[in-house]
Amino acid sequence: EQYFAMVEDLRIEIDDVEMAVIGDEAVVSYTRSDEFVDRQTGRPADVTVRLTKTLVRHDGEWRLVAGD
Repeated sequence: EQYFAMVEDLRIEIDDVEMAVIGDEAVVSYTRSDEFVDRQTGRPADVTVRLTKTLVRHDGEWRLVAGD
């Protein structure tokens, strides 16, 4: 919430996706690159992070159980 309050003109790109599924569990890892204009400085800024999400299938639906 704080992150979105500090940015404008946000653009998000997702790439380099890796996925492993074993039965009813899945792990997805990807690179997210955000480009935005910092509201305080008015300058463009870039942030790139590698994220990993763990999901489980319950009653036929995939649900997020952990992530960074």
